[in-house]
Amino acid sequence: MLDLDLCARVKRITLSVEEQRAFLGRAVRQVTRCRLFTPCAQVRPLALSDQTQTYRVSDSQYSAVLKLLAPAGADVAVRVHRFFTSHGIPLARIIWADLDAGAVLYEDLGTQSGASHRNLSELRDLVRYLARLHDVSMMDDRTARREFPTLAAEGFPSRSDLAAIIVGRYASAGRSVRARVIDRAAELVEDAPPLPILTISDIKREHFFFGRNGPVLVDLELASFWDLPAANLATLLGFPGQFDAPLDATMKRSLVDEYVRERQRQTLEPDRFFRAVEAAEFLLSLTLSGAVEHCRRQPGFIVRHRTLTADETGRQSVETEIGADKFRRLRQKLDESSALRILDVASGEGLTGKEIASRWPQHRVTTLDLHPPAVTLPAVRGDAQCLPFATGTFDIVLCVQLLQYVPDKLHVLREVYRILKPEGTAWFAMTEHFGDEFSLMPDLSEIATAADPPGVVGDVETRTVAGRCVTAFTLVGRGGELKWPWQFVSAVPSTAGESVDCYYQSRYTWTR
Repeated sequence: MLDLDLCARVKRITLSVEEQRAFLGRAVRQVTRCRLFTPCAQVRPLALSDQTQTYRVSDSQYSAVLKLLAPAGADVAVRVHRFFTSHGIPLARIIWADLDAGAVLYEDLGTQSGASHRNLSELRDLVRYLARLHDVSMMDDRTARREFPTLAAEGFPSRSDLAAIIVGRYASAGRSVRARVIDRAAELVEDAPPLPILTISDIKREHFFFGRNGPVLVDLELASFWDLPAANLATLLGFPGQFDAPLDATMKRSLVDEYVRERQRQTLEPDRFFRAVEAAEFLLSLTLSGAVEHCRRQPGFIVRHRTLTADETGRQSVETEIGADKFRRLRQKLDESSALRILDVASGEGLTGKEIASRWPQHRVTTLDLHPPAVTLPAVRGDAQCLPFATGTFDIVLCVQLLQYVPDKLHVLREVYRILKPEGTAWFAMTEHFGDEFSLMPDLSEIATAADPPGVVGDVETRTVAGRCVTAFTLVGRGGELKWPWQFVSAVPSTAGESVDCYYQSRYTWTR
């Protein structure tokens, strides 16, 4: 049985508390800007991921659904809504939108929670709805470019393009599975429409509302010309967990036949189209199985595959992040010392710790992460903002690519300093994410000069690493408590480029 919670986490539906607060703050600001609700309106999350957040907004008189996404995605959603409604496809009405802010407010038709019953009449209505939607979605090249310029810029795929994408997506599969993938890709694209067809991906039962006049699709988030109607049917009929019991093959065949009869603009041969739906189901099962495996390898947040030394794969490593000079001193300490206690904070899969334990078996290595994997060396579940270790425990602490995700960075530095032994050393590296502004205000160098005890923060260096601006520095244990004449004021959330994570620019004020 597939672990759907793990599948969901591929889309980062599991968010940190800081991310949830940041997204909720954004939602509240948009609700205030739209001026449709009273000041006492409640904003409740319905579905949260790194890419899209959906909230129900309600006061004593009114209720609506707010969807927050990237501005380009909001523009596409509004264009899709306008196109379908103008062609008679019932959808939830858009009440208000701010495309620059990526906010779209829909009428609240209600949402389904939990698995639904296998109601054959309801399912027939769903596949008829999909058939009408797909008929409307078929358009000529000129119409598609006029109505959806952003999607058109990606190009309209040919059948060979779609087949190549499908095969490439599973290129790492074993030889026997790869042969089946090629066969299923051929079956799936055999009945692909010859014209551009706009497809709403992720069509599942939970994305429909059933009113007096039948089903209404309430989620238009994912739209493209690079998906296929057969894949929509496969997802609706075969995605696990939608119904109280899986649909049997006879019921699926009956529903596919109903869909084929309802189609008007494309003539489909029922047996061949059913094989295409089965092919799409097979590929969906590979996708979900791959998602589960991915999440077992990559639980939690931030960077999961960081090694100690750089290698030819180009993945992140402690060596590349902290820089050659600092890494040379780290290796020297590992080479020349015996029985050191070492902690890797935000360790991900623990590759760094495994490498240290393998190359320097005389040392004792511990890894810490919000979601530690099952590894042979000690792996502790914990938060860097409240390290579960006694004062003066470790000789070496590695804290690489964590600070940008933490609101109060100096608090983490105090925690790391607390667990350092006198003359122990911590190595830090953090990516800066705010253009010309650093992730710390004031600058880290200015903060470092005011540390008490003095001189514990040093070697501050900012470099470009794989196109990123990275600041690296060291923290040396001196005993006692680490203090600064700086007080935490706020943390401004943001994201960088295509990253899925929420970063914080931390702001402090001078207190003396």
